[in-house]
This record gives sequence, C-alpha cells and structure tokens, in this order.
Amino acid sequence: MFRELAHDGPAAAALLLEAAVRGGASRVEVHRSADWYMVCSPDDWLADLAGVDPFVDLVPFPAFGQNAVRPEVIVTSSSRVLVTTDSGGARVVVGSPPDIDDLFPAAHRYGRTIIFTFTEDQAH
Repeated sequence: MFRELAHDGPAAAALLLEAAVRGGASRVEVHRSADWYMVCSPDDWLADLAGVDPFVDLVPFPAFGQNAVRPEVIVTSSSRVLVTTDSGGARVVVGSPPDIDDLFPAAHRYGRTIIFTFTEDQAH
C-alpha cells in the first residue's frame, strides 16, 4: 500500500512529513535540491523507537491505520540513496551519497533529517 504512495520524491517527502507530524514533531520542513529531498525537524520523531530500525524493519504505525507500518522502510526500499541524521551524526542507510553538506548545508542542525533521491527521479 505505502509503496504506491511513495512512487516519487514529492510523494515520499509528503509521506515522511505526515509520519513526522503524527510521530510528535512540532515543526517539519521539506527541502528540495534538484532531485534530492530533505525532510527535517528540530524534533527527532524516531527517538522513541528503541530496538528497531524503521529504515529496514517493518515497524507497526497505527497512526496510519490498522496494519500500517512506518513509511521510512518504504521510502528506503524505493530510494537510490538515503541518509538520515540525528544528534548522533549521519548514517548512510542505502547507496553512496555525495557530500551531504554540499546538498543541504543545514542538515546537521536538525534533530532528525532524512535525505533521499529516487532512481526514477534521475531521468528528469
């Protein structure tokens, strides 16, 4: 179900934005640089997930409905490159990113960022 919703960069960014708000983030921003997207918040909306990795595990997310999972894993599965940052630093989840500071110089000032690009977007 979510894979269809995250069919391109704008749709995936919107899905992550909604998850962040439903996860307790007080403010969420979306930035775009060419075919790269950054979803960020001063709040780390994933901080309460102890023992699971929402980028690789199917984590239940009742805020999206019965039998729903967190969308981070769906966006990861569709991304050519995905990097996340939190207070502990940056983590490359999939792919080989360029220098994140060149793409989004402010990425490290947020409590949580998810930076990604889709293979499909590369043709545009």
